[in-house]
This record gives sequence, C-alpha cells and structure tokens, in this order.
Amino acid sequence: ATMAGATLRRQLAAQLPDYMVPAAIVMLEVLPLTPNGKIDRKALPLPMQERRAPLAPSSELERQLVAAWRQVLQLEQVGVSDNFFELGGDSLSALRVLTMLDEIAPEHGLGIVDLFNHPDIAGLARLLDERDERNERDTPAGEVVCLRAGGSKPMLYCFPGLLVSTLEYAALVKYLGPDQPATGFICHSLSAGDGEPLAVAALAARYAEHIRARSAGQPVMLLGWSWGGILAYEAARLLGDSVDVRLLGMLDVCALDAEFAVGGEKPMSKALRDRLQSEVDGWLARSAMRARWLRLLARMDATVHTQFLHYVNNSAESLPLDGPDVGSREHIFWTLMENALVFRDYALAPLDCPIHAWIAEDSLLRGMNVIDWRKQSGRVGRVHPIPGSTHLSIIADPQFHLSFAESVELALAP
Repeated sequence: ATMAGATLRRQLAAQLPDYMVPAAIVMLEVLPLTPNGKIDRKALPLPMQERRAPLAPSSELERQLVAAWRQVLQLEQVGVSDNFFELGGDSLSALRVLTMLDEIAPEHGLGIVDLFNHPDIAGLARLLDERDERNERDTPAGEVVCLRAGGSKPMLYCFPGLLVSTLEYAALVKYLGPDQPATGFICHSLSAGDGEPLAVAALAARYAEHIRARSAGQPVMLLGWSWGGILAYEAARLLGDSVDVRLLGMLDVCALDAEFAVGGEKPMSKALRDRLQSEVDGWLARSAMRARWLRLLARMDATVHTQFLHYVNNSAESLPLDGPDVGSREHIFWTLMENALVFRDYALAPLDCPIHAWIAEDSLLRGMNVIDWRKQSGRVGRVHPIPGSTHLSIIADPQFHLSFAESVELALAP
C-alpha cells in the first residue's frame, strides 16, 4: 500500500526538526528516467500537483494572508484551509509573514503565536476579525502556545531556545501520548520586535506568573532547551514553594561561550584593537541595520566591547551585510549579540528542585560549555548523554523522547 505524501510528511515532522522536513512530498509509482538510465528531473511532477484545488479567499483579510503566504513560501497556489507548516513554513518564515502583514495591515496586530495556534488562513482570519471587534491586541499571554490541552498528568511547560518557536517540542509531546498536556512559550526574540530587551529575571517572571495563575494547586513539570533552560531554571526559582515543580528538565543547556562570559576577558593590543575597530566602523557604515547596531553597541561597556572585538577577530566568516530580514545572517548575528548581553548579566542561584539533564553527544565532543547542574542543586538526577545527537537535533531525537518519558514516570511516581 502506498502512503500519502501528506501522511509521510506528518510522520517525518514528528521525528525531525522543522528545517529537516521536506516542504512537500510527491508519491510516484516509478521515477522517470532518461535514455541513459538517470533520473529525468525535468519530468518530475511539481509538488503542487499532488494537492487538492485550494479554497479561494472570501474576504480582503484572507486575500492579504494568501498573498503573504504565497510570497514567503514561494508557492503559486495557497488555499485558506492549508496549514502553514505543512506547506513548508517554519519559525523564520512565520516571522517574514508577520513583517509583511505589519507593513500592509498593521491594524490587525498579528502576533507570531497567533500563527502557531491558528496555522490555516481561515482560522487566522476569524481570530483577527474577532479581535478587531473586541479591540484587543497581543499581550504577554500571546507568547503562549497550546501544544496539547487535554490529559490528566501535570502540565508540561516547554521553554524554547534562541530564535526557535515552541513547535520544536511537538514530536516529544506526541511521543508522551494523549494523557500529557503541554504548553509552550514562544521565544521572546521572535515576538518582542526591536523593543528594549528584558532581563532574564523579568522574562522568567512573566512565565512564572502564567504558570502560577494556572496551576490551581496542581504539580507541574518544566523543560528548557538551550538558553530556554536558563529561563526554565529561573522560572522554577521564582515559583518557589507556591507551585510544586516535580521535574525541571535541562536539554543541552550551555553557559555563554568563554569570550562573552564574565571573567572571560582577554587583553588586546592597541594595534589589534584599532584594526578591528576600523573593520567594524567600515561594516557599520554599509549596514542596513546600522541604527540597531549602534544602540546595541552603546549598551556594551569597555570590557564587553573588547570581548565583541575578540569575537569578530576569531570568527571564520566576515561580518554579515545581508540586512534586517528575519533569518538573514546579520539579523541572526544581531540577535545572538543582544541575547549574549542579556544572559551575561544573569547569575545562577542555588535551587532546591529535582533536575534532570540531557546532553547532545556532539556538544560533549566539541567541548561546549555545558552547565553542571550539580553545582546549583543537590537534587540532580543522572545526566543523560544522547548518542549521535547535536545541539539542534537532540530535541527531536527518539532516544531523548524515551529517556524523558522515563524521567516523567519516575517524577510522578507515588
């Protein structure tokens, strides 16, 4: 029996991070060949030929959304019932859609969490129409994504890494089964725009308040991936005794690289400093993000600025100049630098909470600055290395899913 392309894509999405999932799959009985026996690529059908005729938009708002999706996803046809992520969308392309819509229709106040919770155009348009009628706009609660509403087990709260959405947890939530409710938080860098950055404690306080308000005396579990682990840790600390945190999971959580960490300062000769500063000044003069960079650099004291110059000097790539578009090298570089400043000012405090940690094998082999949680808590369980995984792939690794499920069972055992 053949498997429909959409079904196969959903199964891949449950096992792989979104950047590894094909945008579309076409099922063929046989591959077309050239007379020489090689695959005839020109004879391969277009992915869109597999899809049913798309439903046409019925309002101006739906037409705006269709136009934005078509341009960002580079598709000729998009229907109002199509799922953005099944069409090949991901966190970064979702942000590009928001940027386009904010330029042509800012009155709708569309937030990235809206697209995650309502991934089809018809549902998204209904949400925005209802919001316009109530004169509502996005709030801090708009950083929350429902990964699974039902289930009798304690709620699992998922904290994302940098520049990713919470949808990367979908495969884990699916593996844990229908009895495990789960809520995810959108990465602040994806939803905050170009406003004043929040400190780690301030960000974690927003998440902690959301958890506290909804726990209703029931236990909860927290899981943080990458820098999201720092936010989960601080949220657990702020919750204190007000909420029973049964499990605090740390997924490949690393401290800042040495070049930006407090105490990681290295001396720099005047000649090298002058050369690097001249390089940075020339780069800024050509950058379309010059104003944003100047604001960011102004927040650096002399020590941090020297660390920044060391980072530039040690980088194997030239300073990026591809502009502020979401997903560009320059935008990602700016986001990394901004968050380095935010996390640099945060220091871990001791916490009496059961901690379980998972580490990607590649992070160990490369000597990444993985945090040793035993220095912060006397209740750290076994640290679980995940063979064959990397920092990016570990969240979708079946070995991690199995290990985490076992830790959940232990944490919830009577």
